[in-house]
Amino acid sequence: DKDMQQRIQDAIHRALYIFINSNATNGYTTESRFTTFRTWYDNALTALVTVTAVLTGVSAAGYIATTVLLKKKENSATEVEDEA
Repeated sequence: DKDMQQRIQDAIHRALYIFINSNATNGYTTESRFTTFRTWYDNALTALVTVTAVLTGVSAAGYIATTVLLKKKENSATEVEDEA
């Protein structure tokens, strides 16, 4: 148990040492800022996804409305046949 804990501690120590002394942290200071920017194709992709989602919602609403209207029509036709 103690041997395993020591191995884990050594592994973590080595991993942190490698990370701190690697190029991943070179050039970063407490005053460094990370900024993101969107390219034209990011905006185009976002617009495409949005338009597709809206069209899917409209299609689903149309399908549901058509199904409900057809059922109402069938029910009213059945009631008329039952009365006759």
